[in-house]
Amino acid sequence: MNSLTVNQWAGPGSNFKSHQIANAIRGFLIPSNDLPVKEAIVIIILLGLLCFILPAVIWGIFILAFRLRSSEAIGTIVDYHTSDGEYGQLSAPIVEFELPDGRKITFTEQTHSNETVFDIVSDLFSKFVLKKDLNKVRVIYDPNDPQKARVNTFGNLYFMPVILFSIGLCLILYAIPVTREFFTPVLNFLERLANIL
Repeated sequence: MNSLTVNQWAGPGSNFKSHQIANAIRGFLIPSNDLPVKEAIVIIILLGLLCFILPAVIWGIFILAFRLRSSEAIGTIVDYHTSDGEYGQLSAPIVEFELPDGRKITFTEQTHSNETVFDIVSDLFSKFVLKKDLNKVRVIYDPNDPQKARVNTFGNLYFMPVILFSIGLCLILYAIPVTREFFTPVLNFLERLANIL
């Protein structure tokens, strides 16, 4: 194992996609093809930790700190802010809520997204099964600066940190030979799916 190099670790006999990923990582991070596999694994694990997991944890801590010092209110979606993105039109809700002293605050949610099939099904379920008013949303805001407000949903607040953390975790697990075997059928499936599309 000690004499194994990156070339042998992801050699010609390996799955196409895993070989391609390993070569991309090697070409980007590793100047020498003769770098021992243990050193390559350490580099990839550090990449996952420092570039993905650590930023995700810090981001999550900032969000948690904001939630702990914030107050809650019920807001009403009064309009949508739209912008053109690479994959179509993106929108973010413009929300109005009332402070305890009667002042009304209007803010535009920071997260812009396009509507997916999941969103449509979720909205239909909420409207017709749960009998919810889709224009009413829970809001958290800074009592000292009410314009600093967010729509209080898990996906809205934690989507990006969760994605970053997941990428970092997958990168680390892929670098470890024991857990890398788990990714082989997943990568084969993605390759077949890419060929179909």
